[in-house]
Amino acid sequence: LRTFRTELGTQKSVKAAALLPLTALFKLGLPVLTAHETRHLACVLREDYERTRANTARVKANILEAIAALHDTLPQPGPLSLERPEDAVAAAAKITDVPKAPTPQWLLKVGLHTLTQVDGSTVLVAEGLDAISSAAAALV
Repeated sequence: LRTFRTELGTQKSVKAAALLPLTALFKLGLPVLTAHETRHLACVLREDYERTRANTARVKANILEAIAALHDTLPQPGPLSLERPEDAVAAAAKITDVPKAPTPQWLLKVGLHTLTQVDGSTVLVAEGLDAISSAAAALV
Protein backbone atom coordinates (compact mmCIF):
# COMPACT_ATOMS: atom_id res chain seq x y z
CA LEU A 1 0.00 0.00 0.00
CA ARG A 2 2.76 2.46 0.87
CA THR A 3 4.56 1.61 -2.36
CA PHE A 4 1.52 2.51 -4.42
CA ARG A 5 0.83 5.64 -2.39
CA THR A 6 4.35 7.00 -2.81
CA GLU A 7 3.95 6.69 -6.56
CA LEU A 8 1.24 9.35 -6.44
CA GLY A 9 3.65 12.07 -7.43
CA THR A 10 3.04 15.01 -9.69
CA GLN A 11 3.18 13.04 -12.93
CA LYS A 12 -0.41 12.48 -13.99
CA SER A 13 0.15 9.17 -15.77
CA VAL A 14 1.97 7.74 -12.76
CA LYS A 15 -0.70 9.01 -10.41
CA ALA A 16 -3.52 7.54 -12.50
CA ALA A 17 -1.78 4.17 -12.80
CA ALA A 18 -0.96 4.00 -9.08
CA LEU A 19 -4.58 4.50 -8.09
CA LEU A 20 -5.86 1.49 -10.03
CA PRO A 21 -4.19 -1.21 -7.88
CA LEU A 22 -5.15 0.69 -4.74
CA THR A 23 -8.79 0.73 -5.78
CA ALA A 24 -8.71 -2.96 -6.68
CA LEU A 25 -7.33 -3.75 -3.23
CA PHE A 26 -9.98 -1.61 -1.54
CA LYS A 27 -12.75 -3.40 -3.45
CA LEU A 28 -11.41 -6.70 -2.15
CA GLY A 29 -11.37 -5.36 1.39
CA LEU A 30 -7.58 -5.39 1.38
CA PRO A 31 -5.39 -4.42 3.02
CA VAL A 32 -6.99 -4.50 6.43
CA LEU A 33 -6.36 -0.99 7.71
CA THR A 34 -6.98 0.44 11.13
CA ALA A 35 -9.53 3.24 11.42
CA HIS A 36 -6.67 5.73 11.76
CA GLU A 37 -4.84 4.41 8.66
CA THR A 38 -8.06 4.38 6.63
CA ARG A 39 -8.86 7.93 7.65
CA HIS A 40 -5.34 9.14 6.90
CA LEU A 41 -5.30 7.59 3.43
CA ALA A 42 -8.79 8.89 2.63
CA CYS A 43 -7.83 12.40 3.78
CA VAL A 44 -4.77 12.35 1.51
CA LEU A 45 -6.94 11.28 -1.43
CA ARG A 46 -9.49 14.01 -0.73
CA GLU A 47 -6.78 16.63 -0.44
CA ASP A 48 -5.27 15.47 -3.73
CA TYR A 49 -8.69 15.65 -5.40
CA GLU A 50 -9.44 19.14 -4.10
CA ARG A 51 -6.07 20.86 -4.18
CA THR A 52 -4.36 19.59 -7.27
CA ARG A 53 -5.86 21.62 -10.09
CA ALA A 54 -3.58 20.00 -12.64
CA ASN A 55 -5.26 16.60 -12.17
CA THR A 56 -6.77 15.28 -15.36
CA ALA A 57 -10.33 13.98 -15.49
CA ARG A 58 -8.91 10.43 -15.47
CA VAL A 59 -6.93 11.10 -12.28
CA LYS A 60 -9.93 12.71 -10.59
CA ALA A 61 -12.10 9.77 -11.66
CA ASN A 62 -9.58 7.31 -10.22
CA ILE A 63 -9.45 9.23 -6.94
CA LEU A 64 -13.25 9.22 -6.70
CA GLU A 65 -13.31 5.51 -7.47
CA ALA A 66 -10.76 4.81 -4.71
CA ILE A 67 -12.69 6.86 -2.15
CA ALA A 68 -15.99 5.24 -3.18
CA ALA A 69 -14.40 1.79 -2.83
CA LEU A 70 -13.26 2.69 0.69
CA HIS A 71 -16.80 3.73 1.60
CA ASP A 72 -18.25 0.54 0.09
CA THR A 73 -16.10 -1.70 2.27
CA LEU A 74 -16.33 0.21 5.56
CA PRO A 75 -18.91 -0.45 8.26
CA GLN A 76 -21.18 2.53 8.86
CA PRO A 77 -20.71 4.67 10.81
CA GLY A 78 -17.02 4.30 10.18
CA PRO A 79 -13.80 6.28 10.26
CA LEU A 80 -15.00 8.47 7.38
CA SER A 81 -18.36 9.37 8.92
CA LEU A 82 -17.10 12.64 10.38
CA GLU A 83 -15.22 15.28 8.44
CA ARG A 84 -13.12 16.13 11.51
CA PRO A 85 -13.41 14.03 14.69
CA GLU A 86 -14.08 16.11 17.79
CA ASP A 87 -11.22 14.54 19.77
CA ALA A 88 -8.72 15.36 17.01
CA VAL A 89 -9.99 18.94 16.76
CA ALA A 90 -9.73 19.36 20.54
CA ALA A 91 -6.14 18.07 20.53
CA ALA A 92 -5.03 20.20 17.58
CA ALA A 93 -3.57 23.68 17.86
CA LYS A 94 -5.73 24.88 14.94
CA ILE A 95 -8.75 23.27 13.31
CA THR A 96 -6.92 23.38 9.99
CA ASP A 97 -4.30 21.02 11.47
CA VAL A 98 -6.91 18.25 11.26
CA PRO A 99 -7.40 17.14 7.66
CA LYS A 100 -10.93 16.74 6.31
CA ALA A 101 -12.06 13.21 5.58
CA PRO A 102 -14.14 12.44 2.49
CA THR A 103 -17.43 11.85 4.27
CA PRO A 104 -20.43 10.32 2.49
CA GLN A 105 -21.89 13.84 2.28
CA TRP A 106 -18.72 15.12 0.58
CA LEU A 107 -18.72 12.16 -1.80
CA LEU A 108 -22.36 12.84 -2.70
CA LYS A 109 -21.67 16.54 -3.28
CA VAL A 110 -18.63 15.85 -5.47
CA GLY A 111 -20.44 13.11 -7.38
CA LEU A 112 -23.34 15.44 -8.12
CA HIS A 113 -20.92 18.19 -9.14
CA THR A 114 -19.38 15.95 -11.80
CA LEU A 115 -22.83 15.70 -13.42
CA THR A 116 -23.11 19.47 -13.78
CA GLN A 117 -19.82 19.95 -15.63
CA VAL A 118 -20.53 21.43 -19.06
CA ASP A 119 -17.36 20.02 -20.59
CA GLY A 120 -17.19 17.02 -18.26
CA SER A 121 -15.38 13.85 -19.12
CA THR A 122 -17.55 10.75 -19.48
CA VAL A 123 -15.05 8.86 -17.32
CA LEU A 124 -15.36 11.43 -14.55
CA VAL A 125 -19.16 11.46 -14.83
CA ALA A 126 -19.24 7.65 -14.62
CA GLU A 127 -17.14 7.67 -11.45
CA GLY A 128 -19.27 10.54 -10.16
CA LEU A 129 -22.32 8.30 -10.49
CA ASP A 130 -20.46 5.52 -8.67
CA ALA A 131 -19.55 8.02 -5.95
CA ILE A 132 -23.23 9.01 -5.61
CA SER A 133 -24.19 5.34 -5.25
CA SER A 134 -21.51 4.71 -2.61
CA ALA A 135 -22.44 7.86 -0.70
CA ALA A 136 -26.13 6.99 -0.73
CA ALA A 137 -25.40 3.49 0.57
CA ALA A 138 -23.21 4.91 3.35
CA LEU A 139 -25.84 7.44 4.36
CA VAL A 140 -28.67 4.91 4.68
